Parts: sequence; C-alpha cells; structure tokens
Amino acid sequence: MQVPKSPSFVRLTAAAIRFAIATAILLLSVSSLHALSLRSMTLAEQVSEAGRIVHGVVVETSSGRDESGISATWITVAVARTVKGRSESHLVFKQLGRSDRPTDGSLLHVADLPDYRVGDEVVLLLRPESRRGFTSPVGMGDGVFRVDRTTVSARVRDPGGGTKALEALLAELESLVKGQP
Repeated sequence: MQVPKSPSFVRLTAAAIRFAIATAILLLSVSSLHALSLRSMTLAEQVSEAGRIVHGVVVETSSGRDESGISATWITVAVARTVKGRSESHLVFKQLGRSDRPTDGSLLHVADLPDYRVGDEVVLLLRPESRRGFTSPVGMGDGVFRVDRTTVSARVRDPGGGTKALEALLAELESLVKGQP
C-alpha cells in the first residue's frame, strides 16, 4: 500500500533532511574546533588570524536557533576601542552553541568556547565570520581577555593565568596589527 505524500509529510521530510545535514556539519565543526584548542597560539598568531579585535563591555546575550535552525548565542558588545576590523559602536556576533538552558530540546554547547555575561569587560580577538555568520575567539578561550578593574589600573587576565595592564595589551595588539602585511 502506498502512502500519499501530503504537503505536511513533504515539509516534515525536508525538515528532517535539513536537520540531519545541520547536525553533520555541527559535528564536523565541533571536532575541528576542539582540535584548535589543543595548541596554544602566540599573541602574534592570534592577531594574524583575527578578523576583528575589540575592547568593550558585553551589554546583551541571547541564545536560540538561527535562520538555519542551528543553536547559537548572540553576544552584543558596546565597543570602547577597535584595534582591527570595522569600527562600530556596537558589535553583535554569533557563536555556535547555546549559553543558556534550552527549552526546545537542543543540547549543543561547544567545549572551550567562552561564556559571556552582561557587564563583562573584554578584549576580543574574533575570527572572520563563516558563511553562516558564526565566529569564535581565535584560540577559543585564549582569544578573550577579561578586564579586571578591582586594582588601581585596569588589568587583563591572560589565558596563561598571568595579568597585564589593559593599556599595555591594547598597545601590543595595535603594534602587532600595524606589523601585519
């Protein structure tokens, strides 16, 4: 007996195929992203690979699914200083995975990708956006420098656990950007 293909059945089948393709892409991306986190990069290498470098404060985060149905988190940063890339007062970037507890059954959270909270002051070295508009910090968590203002002068915690004056880091980043071909 042949089952008639109603429009809703065809839509369901197409949705299932899109979901399977998106899942396969995500699994390949996640394993590639994990491989990136195994080797520490120098600051010069990070600057070279970054499409954007900004200093600012996180003003909003939201998680959900993008137009392709892929789990994502959107982070909005009020930019105080642009070191590399297009200068804007606010930067919104889309990161793979969710930072919240999903209510739609999705479970994707990418290991080693940093979380952001409203009020976080950060220096971000972000990769160029993918075809689907995703980006992540260069070197995963290594590309996020969190600013600490509890001392006399603003300091950043580097991924190695040390600290450096915020202005010294920004000056070093600007010098490295100017030295690029």
